[in-house]
Amino acid sequence: MEAIDCYHFVDLMTDYMDGELDQELKRLWLKHFEDCVECREFFASFRSSVELLAHVRRYSCPPKVQARLNQIIAERSCSADGDRL
Repeated sequence: MEAIDCYHFVDLMTDYMDGELDQELKRLWLKHFEDCVECREFFASFRSSVELLAHVRRYSCPPKVQARLNQIIAERSCSADGDRL
């Protein structure tokens, strides 16, 4: 495999974040990340959402606020799936 497309990039994001990609896939993922502005922006947004969710879970959060945050993340996820890069 010489390159990955945006769809494959998105599919591999969590594996990348969890350190579960083998060396070749990691190299291809990072190359695509370097070359694709849209995927860099999408990854930054995704990572921010994950970090926010981790923060909310770490600290007590009113149920209504947590429900709203989960709704926003779900909406972004659905939007990303529909407008997939």
